[in-house]
Amino acid sequence: MKRLFILMLILVGSAYSDFEFPKVHTGISLDGKAYFGKNSNKENYDFTNRFQVRKATLSLNGVLEKNFSYEAEFGVSTCVGSTDQMKLIEAEITYNFSDEHSISFRKGHMMQSFVSVTGCDKRMSPEKPTFVKSFSTCHPFGVAINSEFMITDDFMIETEVSLANGPSETLNDENEINLGVLARTPIDGLSLIGSYNLTRKSYYDENYEQYNRTGYRAIGGLNYENFNFWFTGEYFMGEGFTTDKHEMNAVYTQLGYNFKFKNSFIESILPFVKYEIWDKDIDSDTDQKFENIQGGLNISVSSKTMLRFVYTKEINRGVGAVKTPEELMARVQFNF
Repeated sequence: MKRLFILMLILVGSAYSDFEFPKVHTGISLDGKAYFGKNSNKENYDFTNRFQVRKATLSLNGVLEKNFSYEAEFGVSTCVGSTDQMKLIEAEITYNFSDEHSISFRKGHMMQSFVSVTGCDKRMSPEKPTFVKSFSTCHPFGVAINSEFMITDDFMIETEVSLANGPSETLNDENEINLGVLARTPIDGLSLIGSYNLTRKSYYDENYEQYNRTGYRAIGGLNYENFNFWFTGEYFMGEGFTTDKHEMNAVYTQLGYNFKFKNSFIESILPFVKYEIWDKDIDSDTDQKFENIQGGLNISVSSKTMLRFVYTKEINRGVGAVKTPEELMARVQFNF
């Protein structure tokens, strides 16, 4: 599949006079993880001390002709499964109607939250909030229409309407329709995001007969980066998870301050704290709220190299749930 995709780009590109050979980028993230406390280092691999390749990818992007552009990312990543096999992680072919409007066939993130529109290597916290995959499909395949509107010289709104496969990777019984809006406000460093998603899924009734229902996901948040401060907060809510009436909500906030250095062997140090709360079942008779807090340190050695150190602790868990051990993670991250 990966070889076929590259060959297709070359063959299609040769038919266009404006074809450019792709720009190539490499990203590597290597982790060391240690776990402490009850339930650590037992039978659950996720809570076992280890070194791991978090991500190692090769990405390509370029122009096919005047209005067509493309992107592709290949490699291994724990967010899309085992790192034993190379996979096509993301792929996109875009037709640009103008500088402000485009349509894309995309396998990748849709505009739903700051988590989804921010690259993995550029986030404050190195990993997504624990609940995000419950609210959105990771790297769905679909079609998206994007637009930009300049309201004033310092106020821009971006929109995206998309239709993507559901978890079954088809449109027949499961699919996602998403509307996302991102506002870059006149206040320096302040951006707002909101999305509404109709998610159609398959369920089974008490007689094990399959049926389909459409639930929803609604997300809103803000991101502020100015005066070396960085704050992000987002609220997630929805209906239609394990059952068609199942409701959940979640919040995360994170705050960091970037200390910059001149004439030093490092460029900056960004300490941060992050808090998450996730109510896994709003209508449950028992408390199903899960909370954790995280503290971290991002050390930028250069524009291409970063060291990350993160400590995560669960501070509350739902009734009957198994305790999550404390985690200490160190990551070295390269981007070329």
